[in-house]
Amino acid sequence: MEPLSDNEKKSSINFSPKVNDTSNINNSLTLNENSNNKINKNETSKNELKDVQSSTTYSNEDLVDKATVDYSQALEDFILNYEEQGVKVYLRKKEEVEKRKAKSFYINWNHLYTWFEQHKNEYPLNLALELLEDPLELLKSISGWVYDLFARGKEPLQLSEYGKTVDKPDFHVRITDIPRKLEMRKIGTQFIQVGKLVEIKGVVFSKTLPKPKLIKGHYRHLRSDCLGEFDFPNTEIEELEITPKHCPLCGKTGEIVLISERSVYTSWQKVVIQETTEELPPGEVPRQLELELLDDLVDTVKIGDKIDVVGVLMAKPKPKNVNGALISDFYIKVNSIRVLESTVTDFEISEEDEQRIRELAKRQDIVDVIIKSIAPSIYGHEFEKEGIALALFGGVPSVRKDGTRRRGDIHVLIIGDPGTAKSQLLQFVKNLIPRSIFVDGKNATGVGLSGTVVIDPDTKEWRIEGGAIALADGGFLLIDEFDKIPEEERSRINTAMEQQIVKLDKANQHFELDARTTVIAVANPRYIRYIEDRTVAENISFKPDILSRFDLISVVIDKHDEEQDRKLAEHISNNELGTEEAGNSVIDTDTLRKYVIYARKYIKPKFTKEALDTLKEFFVTIRNKTKDLTDFPLEITTRQYEALLRISQAYAKMRLSNQVEQQDVERAIKFVSEMLRRFKADIETGVTQDMMNKMIRILDLIDSFRNSPINDGCAKFGDILLNAEEQYGMDDDTVTRIINLLREKGQIREVKENCYKPA
Repeated sequence: MEPLSDNEKKSSINFSPKVNDTSNINNSLTLNENSNNKINKNETSKNELKDVQSSTTYSNEDLVDKATVDYSQALEDFILNYEEQGVKVYLRKKEEVEKRKAKSFYINWNHLYTWFEQHKNEYPLNLALELLEDPLELLKSISGWVYDLFARGKEPLQLSEYGKTVDKPDFHVRITDIPRKLEMRKIGTQFIQVGKLVEIKGVVFSKTLPKPKLIKGHYRHLRSDCLGEFDFPNTEIEELEITPKHCPLCGKTGEIVLISERSVYTSWQKVVIQETTEELPPGEVPRQLELELLDDLVDTVKIGDKIDVVGVLMAKPKPKNVNGALISDFYIKVNSIRVLESTVTDFEISEEDEQRIRELAKRQDIVDVIIKSIAPSIYGHEFEKEGIALALFGGVPSVRKDGTRRRGDIHVLIIGDPGTAKSQLLQFVKNLIPRSIFVDGKNATGVGLSGTVVIDPDTKEWRIEGGAIALADGGFLLIDEFDKIPEEERSRINTAMEQQIVKLDKANQHFELDARTTVIAVANPRYIRYIEDRTVAENISFKPDILSRFDLISVVIDKHDEEQDRKLAEHISNNELGTEEAGNSVIDTDTLRKYVIYARKYIKPKFTKEALDTLKEFFVTIRNKTKDLTDFPLEITTRQYEALLRISQAYAKMRLSNQVEQQDVERAIKFVSEMLRRFKADIETGVTQDMMNKMIRILDLIDSFRNSPINDGCAKFGDILLNAEEQYGMDDDTVTRIINLLREKGQIREVKENCYKPA
């Protein structure tokens, strides 16, 4: 093929920069990452190639000086002719890029390596190998060659939203799936030289706001005997902005100013990633690494995303040295990004998986089977396991008419005595759900939970750091020892739990992060152990505002029962021997995980009118029965009605039903009624069990005056107050309320002013 003419080199395609369009990467350009092509290097064994993952360099003694090599013809042949299963992969991608007017073209490293090996007689130098060792210069050259290929006969391109039209705009070839994989914890210990192409995984922890980065500055020398204008530098610079000290036209110093409107900029952003939970050793603090994003990579990830990054390992000198030695921080100059996980549902379900899931859903007892499959190694706690199952499947989020959204996530709080396996339930969810974050309340802070805004040490501008609830966006936040978090710190996640947005305000700067997160928290009672002769409100250390954010609340009491203790010991022994319950009654963890993901992703059940009417009637009843309970810790509001909707939808999703039926709402009503009963609230009487006990005592006290000759056998109000305080330690307000309740329910009558008898 003839080399490109000067006119062809000056032409371009009309690619529109899409700085904020993540689909530019995820949909249009990502290639098949599951290629089965084998890598066979000429005169190099497979083991030598595998060493690329951990070695500093890959030696090619037979290669000539790379600076003299022009790969443009070979690269063009690769793009136009590389095939997989009869399909010219990159020719098709080229057409997609031209159609979408994208600014980046993605190439799978394995494809490139394989093609060069297959054509080594024509092209003896393997470009893929050279990319690993000299990525900075080669990536620029490759991008230029591919741009020239795409640009033939096209109009000039607007470089970016910050700059001007130029002959050679920013067009990027981006590489994916390279063999040199790094672990964040081993950076600095693995002998990897700076300037090599590497691949690394991590979770996005923080990011700066996008800002313009100077690519080529246009300057004016203000010295009177010069007044010349010039461009500087001629190549991309690493700093955000730099001013030359000498004028290249006259060679003299003097005031030199940047002419912004005639300079060329691109978008820039710093992102910080940290180790994934899978890579983090127990008890260790996550390591972090900075990423530099340019142009159309900017704003393609959000806090909490698990990403795979290919880029050039760079070193940034610290302002201060240590003992006279220059110390540097590592960072990655990013070439490509692939989002691995953004929500729980970002996992592929195969056709075989779907068939297995659909078969399971046909079981009449599928809801009970799912509940039994929650932490089967833990004995008992059926009610708590059912609550966790409901949280795993969740409801269906919706948008109200006023534009606000109703969450679909079901939040769960389990309060119980120490040693009741609360934390183990959390661990089960953590192991089941890939996108979940575990937080120990003893070490948690409000900032750690919600996030903060800090000054970036390099840019001196605001940088957003995500807290746990934002990092778990689209997944689960699991909080152990929730009661150990100070009240003022807990309150920071109130808004996030309900509105699913974290609001961060600092120095008149206002930011919002998504927090579409399911929260499952466990806590101890106020007095370490639950004291049964005290009210539920007295045993719980949480205020109503935080309790109201939880759809399901359970109290677990460690009661000493010989028969139950024997069954518990037997269950633990069976687990130890490997003879625990199995078979058709329990779904294995891997299948359950896929079942949950499938239901959350594809099942969006809608209510029948009959089902909604039943729920409405139940809500009105419990709201009316509990509205006057002063010692009841749960305030029944419209939030609880929305919780009923979510719970009903979750039961339908367990059945993989797209319709919420009567059986689902009846099960939801039964579950919520049991929750209230555990809070010692009787829906029929409208009082708590604690209050009922006090009412009985006051009624007995009034009855004790029946045979008294004083006041014709009626109990005077003052005498009731005095005896109730002396015998039962009740305060005057409690006694007054109980007397009013007894009168309302017809248990006593006022025979004369402030004097009462049993009815």
